[in-house]
Amino acid sequence: METRSLLLPARLTNSSNIALFFLSFFLSFFLSFFLSFFLSSAFLASWRFVSLKISYPKVSIKFRKTQKN
Repeated sequence: METRSLLLPARLTNSSNIALFFLSFFLSFFLSFFLSFFLSSAFLASWRFVSLKISYPKVSIKFRKTQKN
């Protein structure tokens, strides 16, 4: 079982520690994904590419065409 100790750290050999590790990893991944999505949508809205209408029950994102000069 020396190869298993090389693959995983000693503190992650317990199944509950592995579950907590992956849970925290996926939570941080999805949090960063949604944060970058809302930041990019707000950035596009500032450049008049996307019009955002945010109300309390729902959030609607409408894409509108830019006018060509």
